[in-house]
Amino acid sequence: MFSRESIRYLRQAIKDRRVTRGPLDIQILPTTRCNAACTFCPDQAVPEEIKAEFDPRWLALPEEIPLGLLDRLADELCRLGGLRRIHITGGEPLLYRHIIPLIFTTRRDFPEVEITLVTNGILLKNFAHPLARIGLDRLSVSLNAGTSETYQKLNPAASKTTFPEIIKGIRAVADQKRDAGTDKPYISVTSVLTRENTDELDKMFRLCLDAGAGGLTFIPLMEFRRGDLNCNQDHIPDTHGFERFLSEIERLAPEASKAGFYIGYSGDPAFRGVLRHHDIYSRIPCYAGYTFAMIWPNGDVRPCCNCEYVLGNLKESGFSTIWRSERAQAMRQRMLSIIEQGPPALCDCAECGYLYENNNFHENLQKT
Repeated sequence: MFSRESIRYLRQAIKDRRVTRGPLDIQILPTTRCNAACTFCPDQAVPEEIKAEFDPRWLALPEEIPLGLLDRLADELCRLGGLRRIHITGGEPLLYRHIIPLIFTTRRDFPEVEITLVTNGILLKNFAHPLARIGLDRLSVSLNAGTSETYQKLNPAASKTTFPEIIKGIRAVADQKRDAGTDKPYISVTSVLTRENTDELDKMFRLCLDAGAGGLTFIPLMEFRRGDLNCNQDHIPDTHGFERFLSEIERLAPEASKAGFYIGYSGDPAFRGVLRHHDIYSRIPCYAGYTFAMIWPNGDVRPCCNCEYVLGNLKESGFSTIWRSERAQAMRQRMLSIIEQGPPALCDCAECGYLYENNNFHENLQKT
């Protein structure tokens, strides 16, 4: 994704103020349906009246993207060229009735592109056989707890058997990989760091290692600050809990490394467990309009996963038309001007989920 060729193209596209290829990175949400009710998720954490003002997309009825629409999207992305990474997420993508055909055709159409499936793992055991053989590069499983009790606190829709079933699902994929004689997909377990799970790192590490996962990454909590309301205030780790968590990461790292297992925290420790960037976009621009696009289940094309701004809809226009439109170009210029003008009104840049990528693109673009 950050190859010399990709950076060379990005530098020229910014200089010319126009795109001649498609995005390097695309996120596809085939469905907004979900079989979990995680209390820290925006769908659960943000009150309905606040969603109406700040997050109207989360008020829409559950929807699935037509497979034919995805076929046309793939065709246009192939023609545009440049694609390096695809994330299939949701909602819960394993609820999408065409999920296996979607992954299969995506792998066929983009043999060199990195493909990741993000799942809560509840249905994982049922899909272990095809997922180990279909050509996925990475399987990301959201666990979020080290015990069934904590998991149920964070996901009230879960039963007592849900958590152990997720672990069984991870093990089933690992077993199927072994039977197939393949090292893909890499199984990455993720956990949103919350007040409830800061002391369960050791439990999660041993469960994941034993089940055959390759790594465990903790993700900082999104607070969803909307006006004067902090929607996830009750989940923020306290100071002592966060310090214990960091110490535990340091304690377990040598053991994990020896076992060939990755364990780490993806956030900035300075923000004490939450995803807050404050003034980061007063120092670097946002390149998402050139490098990234998000496809919502209703066909909406967005420039960012934390943005309500819609570039166009695939049911009304082809992706190429949307990607090259004046509306998309205006948004690109606005995002590049973020240092001077501040974040766009419809984007929650303070909790940017694309910061790692933007930082990398920026650093590479500064090199001669």
